[in-house]
Amino acid sequence: SLVGGNAVTSALYKLGYPYKFYHRSVDDEQFYQALGRYLDALGLARALRRLRIGMVGARPAGFQDITVDELAVRKKLGLQIHTIELAELFARVGGVPEAEAAKLSRKWESEHQVNGPTPEELIKTGRLVLALKELARENRLDVMAVRCLPEIWQHTGVTPCAALSFLTDEGLSAACEADVLGAATMYAHRWLSGGQAPFISDLISVDPARNVGRLWHCGVAPASLANRMPVRLSRQYIRKTGVTIEFSLKAGPVTVSRLDSVGNDFRMLIASGEATGEDIPLKGTAADVVFKEKVTDLLDVIVNQGFPHHFAMSYGDITEQLRDLCGLLGIRVVSVQTQKH
Repeated sequence: SLVGGNAVTSALYKLGYPYKFYHRSVDDEQFYQALGRYLDALGLARALRRLRIGMVGARPAGFQDITVDELAVRKKLGLQIHTIELAELFARVGGVPEAEAAKLSRKWESEHQVNGPTPEELIKTGRLVLALKELARENRLDVMAVRCLPEIWQHTGVTPCAALSFLTDEGLSAACEADVLGAATMYAHRWLSGGQAPFISDLISVDPARNVGRLWHCGVAPASLANRMPVRLSRQYIRKTGVTIEFSLKAGPVTVSRLDSVGNDFRMLIASGEATGEDIPLKGTAADVVFKEKVTDLLDVIVNQGFPHHFAMSYGDITEQLRDLCGLLGIRVVSVQTQKH
């Protein structure tokens, strides 16, 4: 059987088909666990072929790092980018019934600590959430990438941070700044982590002495990841208007990754570590992560390999599944370890 497996895998390799070979005892429980993880990656690879990402508005000015070649992405991964103009979103926001938005507002007030936003701002956020959900439903969207500022704030009177947080917690992962491949990375994390809500974040600082990287964003993390409840609904720290969400993320093992493309070169940064669960005195949502990799080496890879500024984070170790996904789709794995070979 080993010779037969060798012959088959050689043929598959020469034909250019991806595969993974296991040489284990049929009584080895770890084999079945490993096979299950591989089947998860295989299912995700197939799902990406049918994935529909709603890009609401164009990327913001100055954010060239998240630019995406729509046709290259379609050819390589199969996923579709469905564009929606901001004007369409604003029209939908205006058509949301007041009673439905107010019902959401009351729900959030009962679940969270409101510190700053007015009842009117909460209702406006309710309108935004319901409009985005309506667009997702009508266009059969699996995830969304929303141009968050400045137009939404200018036209609706509220920042969309909390709205994107609520959507992600409900199962519709939503990336800010119209980050399409960031949204696709969030989708991968949700799939491989058993449906957990992911966090799209910036790496804002590193502490070499503690080997800690701080992941943060201005208020889009889902509340289900908080280290304690209730979380705070507050004002956006720059625009000084509502509604954003504030908390520090809970402790636990995490995986951090980023799908990216440079021309026809598709690659994924993969890292992992342990979120400390410490309270972080910052506006927005934040987590300190003690990385398994040397954090200064990780930063060196990110910066000198030109990765974008957004990274998806989810709880649990899904690094093996992400590597398998990359093998199935012909995506190049980038990590501190790969750069040392």
